[in-house]
Amino acid sequence: MNSSDCTAVGTALNIQWTADCCTASNGIVACNANNRITQITASCDPANLDASPWSNRPFPIGLEVATQLQVLNLNGCNLSGGLPDTWGDFTALYQLHVNDNQLTGSLPPSLGNVFSMQYLHIENNRFTGDIPAMWGQLANVVTVGDAGGNCLTGSSPVPALSFGTQRTDCGTAVASESAMTASATTTVVGGGAVESSVTSTSANGGDTMGGATGTAMAIATGTMQASSTIQAFTAASASSGAAVLVPSSPVSTTLSKSSAGSLGGNIMVIIGICSVFL
Repeated sequence: MNSSDCTAVGTALNIQWTADCCTASNGIVACNANNRITQITASCDPANLDASPWSNRPFPIGLEVATQLQVLNLNGCNLSGGLPDTWGDFTALYQLHVNDNQLTGSLPPSLGNVFSMQYLHIENNRFTGDIPAMWGQLANVVTVGDAGGNCLTGSSPVPALSFGTQRTDCGTAVASESAMTASATTTVVGGGAVESSVTSTSANGGDTMGGATGTAMAIATGTMQASSTIQAFTAASASSGAAVLVPSSPVSTTLSKSSAGSLGGNIMVIIGICSVFL
């Protein structure tokens, strides 16, 4: 047993091995004759993510310890965050499957130094920016690949890495619990207090929300970054504007301003404890 490989991979995948991971991993890892991990086959069943302790988490950190890794398969696990830029030590990795997750951020340039790469699948995530120019070093190496379904710009420097069709909802929040469309008349009162009467249509039928008060903040760019309680919303256009009402529990709500001009086409975010009358 190579303790460093098993320990690092177990920690990265949130697994506590009860025995030698090379012989008792239920097929998650495979090892060579020197007990070095060569394969991590940890794709997930989207209908049963709880069965995979590495799912619904940020991308595993520390896998680079397994320098003789040849295959890494982590597709469909609802992984988040970015890919680490620590791929330079993988000299034998020829298959990388991280498709169908929720990965974000820029693609790591160091992946362009993995000259053994043949199958590269990063599709259906939320990667942004250009594919690194360094990946062009793999132009004559990669034989099959897909980068579609992301938020990438530019083009692919690797002929076999299909750029595909990119997402059209990049930078737009998705309602996590109840998708609502509403029209609101918003009046800004001195001191930043806001009163808003909102009639909404939700998955539970027509609900009326009124008497909401809180602190208002106008954002000139029309965008607010996501936090633990507030999702990111972008105004549909500078002329129509938008408003977002965030009650005391985290609910993503998209509202359109019915009174043009009072907010100058910016987003108005109302943060506070709201009274909701159903």
